[in-house]
Amino acid sequence: MGSATRVRAGPVRPVPRPGMESGVPRRRESSVRAVVSTPEGDVSEPSPQLISLDAPALVQASAGTGKTYTITTYFVRAVLELDLVPEQILVVTYTKAATAELRVRARERLVTAIHLLDQLEGGADALHGVLAEAVERMGRRKTEQKLREALAQMDQASILTIHGFCQRLLQDYPLSFGIDFDFEVAEDVASMYRDLAVDFWATALYDERDWLLRALGQHKVDVEHLAKLANVAMMPGIEVIGPPAHEVDDHMLAQWLESRRTAAELWSSEREQVANILLENEGFHRNRYRKDSIRNTWLPELDDFLHKTRFRYPPDFLEKLSAGHMAMKKGCPEPEHPFFTACAGLWEAHQTLQPGFDYAVFEVRQRFIEYARKHGRKRQEDTAILTFDDLLTTVYSAFDSSGAHERASDRERIKNEIANAYPLALVDEFQDTDSVQYGIFRALYGEGSVVYVGDPKQAIYAFRGADVFSYLEAASDVEQRQYALAENRRSDPGVVGAINTLFSRRDPPFIVEGIEMVPAIAHHQEPRSTFDASMEVLFLDEGLFRGPVAEAVSPIVANEIALLLGSETKIEGRDIEPGDIAVLCRSNNQALAVTAALLALNVPVSLDGDSSVLGTRMAQDLLAILEAALLPGDSRAVRRALLTSLLGVTPYELASMDDEVWSAWISLFRDWNDTWHSQGVVRFLEDMIQNAKAEATIASRPSARRELTDLMHVEELLLRGERERQRDPIALMQWFRRLTDDSPDEGSIPYEDLQQRPDAESGAVRVSTIHKSKGLEYGVVYCPFTWDDAGLWPFDKIAVKFHDEHRNLKIDL
Repeated sequence: MGSATRVRAGPVRPVPRPGMESGVPRRRESSVRAVVSTPEGDVSEPSPQLISLDAPALVQASAGTGKTYTITTYFVRAVLELDLVPEQILVVTYTKAATAELRVRARERLVTAIHLLDQLEGGADALHGVLAEAVERMGRRKTEQKLREALAQMDQASILTIHGFCQRLLQDYPLSFGIDFDFEVAEDVASMYRDLAVDFWATALYDERDWLLRALGQHKVDVEHLAKLANVAMMPGIEVIGPPAHEVDDHMLAQWLESRRTAAELWSSEREQVANILLENEGFHRNRYRKDSIRNTWLPELDDFLHKTRFRYPPDFLEKLSAGHMAMKKGCPEPEHPFFTACAGLWEAHQTLQPGFDYAVFEVRQRFIEYARKHGRKRQEDTAILTFDDLLTTVYSAFDSSGAHERASDRERIKNEIANAYPLALVDEFQDTDSVQYGIFRALYGEGSVVYVGDPKQAIYAFRGADVFSYLEAASDVEQRQYALAENRRSDPGVVGAINTLFSRRDPPFIVEGIEMVPAIAHHQEPRSTFDASMEVLFLDEGLFRGPVAEAVSPIVANEIALLLGSETKIEGRDIEPGDIAVLCRSNNQALAVTAALLALNVPVSLDGDSSVLGTRMAQDLLAILEAALLPGDSRAVRRALLTSLLGVTPYELASMDDEVWSAWISLFRDWNDTWHSQGVVRFLEDMIQNAKAEATIASRPSARRELTDLMHVEELLLRGERERQRDPIALMQWFRRLTDDSPDEGSIPYEDLQQRPDAESGAVRVSTIHKSKGLEYGVVYCPFTWDDAGLWPFDKIAVKFHDEHRNLKIDL
């Protein structure tokens, strides 16, 4: 976050009140030591970059406070003070992209350290101090030699994701972990999970009672649901909880069937009279008894439900037809009819059975979790195929006394071997780990050399399994060895002050005890922009909007940005430009709406969302063209391909196309078919783009850069798929069709490889989701949807994952 933040108009400034100085309330004493530690300037107490590396420590690194600088300083110190080579310094971070960046930054830090050896006089930052101490201890020549040797060995540096680290351990010590030497890693395991669900359904439920199958259907528990639940089943150490035990006995079920028989007989003989009462009686609250709903939904559903002889769930509106439960206008009595009395008996009988139905459904899901754990592990052992989660759990289990490695001597031997191979661990983005990952580090390093670096305020990846309570557990374990980087070198003082005020007005500031707000200190003493206020809030009346709020708010945001760009506002002495501005959204749909609103005002915009490239127009266009090129004799396939945005034929042109033009297109598709079979899919696509002048067609559209980026991305995926399928066009086509259909058996493409890439249009407003923006910097930020409920993640609709009061992780089915 840069010089200004707009939270979608009056400025927000600290308002002093009792117990506050400079607008910031006094807080209870913190266990975290906030230290101003920067590349320049003195520090008033030992810098976090200079903490002891011989015991576990936790460093809280708020945004813009030099986290990467600190980690790379530890890396240099490990080389000079601990006499380690890059391969022995374990650096773990969250994503592959982050490991690549850390590898570059560590290399650059070593180069900087070598250059600084001739400039040690007068330097006051942490790295100068590290180098000065090293030169004093072992001389300049030896210090430079160590740094240059480390630089030469950076290709072997152990800078990895947690999954990459565990995979390396299993490859290096397969016998110690009890796995096959030739194990493989399956990046996508959806097909295996679906197979488990299908097998369970076929073997465990094929002869189940009818009412249970109906109850499963009512709860939307099917094969696809169980396949998603299998992912939960593989999580170790999680207690599964559900509703209280409640049986469905035959007597209660017989009573229900008898109640429905009574209602069915009355409906058969009195249907017209009951329908007239429902439609003509003016005593009903018509907002609950809408006549169109009664005619089009209620009556047909009652016909269907009451004509069945086997068990079925009653319609949701049955309670509204039950005597004693009807919604009437004030002073209006309920209509009397035996059918309504029968409905009340049926509804009460169903309510009596409902707890038993719920528990029976829970039991099925619980049985499947046990089945998936048992048979999933066996399949993986038989095939020597591990999932990414298996990489973690296999390592974790080896250190767990309740796991397969029950002998303490075995566990200690494995841990000692690994600790000797990696004497120091630096764990980046620690707030995004989970209990299994922290369990691995705690088992390996105990009271040894490990530094956890993170910020619980930025723990936003719960939907991927991250668990901020692991951070809090580590904070408890390290006790007083907690530090905080407190100087924000990124944002203007107004932004820093506003954020401090915003999150210091309540205690605890983030609901969960233990996540503390350490006020940041602004490095920049003067604002670098000419905004009236560094943070502005615009309040909008939601009642003015009709339809999705995003559709109403997006044009307002776009208009604000257009006005800002036309103003005399300056950043760092120059006129503000589109590239200085970002809009952060909660969802992809919101990001798309903002992008469309900006394009409508001719504001250059670049979209960087979480959407899959497979859902884009380019992916669908290429699918249609591939199908036509594979079967050029299929006229319907060719017509679909011609109507794509890449080939650019309009419906009118297609309808009026003469035989000569049509024949020319057919001939072209046959040529593309030959090229695909003989030279591969990429050469075919190059010919197609050139022949059809597709790039010129795309370039004429406002979203040109976005579409060209998607086009190149999909081409890379096709090349990858072709290599894995021995350049077989038919196999590639089948694979790509499954991929775009989002089939459970979609191949081995990791999620992050399918995400849309930034279109990298320089000088454009960046529109991004909050998750994609993490770690990036912008001059001016609009946050139009921070107040909006993000809703449940897909997993939450299957099972709710939460921590109990003792911070134990549980799954509520």
